[in-house]
Amino acid sequence: MNLQTFAFNFFRVHTRIAWLDGNSDCIIVDPGDCDASEHEKLYRFLDTHALKPTAILLTHGHPDHIFGVQGLIDRYGCVVYMNPDDQQTLIFSADTARKLGMGDLRTDFPYKHIFDGDVIDAAGMHFTVLATPGHSRGGVCWYEKKEGVLFSGDTLFRGTIGRTDYPGGDLDDELRAIREKLLPLDPDTLVYPGHGLDTTIGYEKISNPLLSDDYLM
Repeated sequence: MNLQTFAFNFFRVHTRIAWLDGNSDCIIVDPGDCDASEHEKLYRFLDTHALKPTAILLTHGHPDHIFGVQGLIDRYGCVVYMNPDDQQTLIFSADTARKLGMGDLRTDFPYKHIFDGDVIDAAGMHFTVLATPGHSRGGVCWYEKKEGVLFSGDTLFRGTIGRTDYPGGDLDDELRAIREKLLPLDPDTLVYPGHGLDTTIGYEKISNPLLSDDYLM
């Protein structure tokens, strides 16, 4: 898997482009490009490398993770995948974006509903949906087993976990999801979070203080 990462908007959200050698199709995880210069940077990379995004995989519906969705749909005709449990999050996000001065956020984009255990085939890759509510009600992680990669959104970070004080958040749900869905993965699984440094499942199992046995009891 080839991976290009951009840090967009003032939340520095990680927008990921992933593709396989010999395949011009690609997927984009959490397009957070927020203004004209960020749109241009993303589109220039795609066009320069002759990549066509066929799928947008959303980990959740917060504004910093979805600001670029509509633009990609308009330009490339991407299919968007999101957990419908985050539909209410979209309403919160539009209002939040205005209050933060991010501009008008389109949240009426069409998307295909995905649920825990679904497998989405896109750009020659096979992504399993792992439902991980807690940061938001409909949060998910995207797991590509063959490539050994997990896009964890704002559920799991290096050394910590996602905040749960937004509407729809729940700490117990998040810890349960991490314990049941993420920690059992191969310890060598590369974890690409929505913000901050990359990590691995194995590293988080032994070093993340919020995932210690005492904390998870």
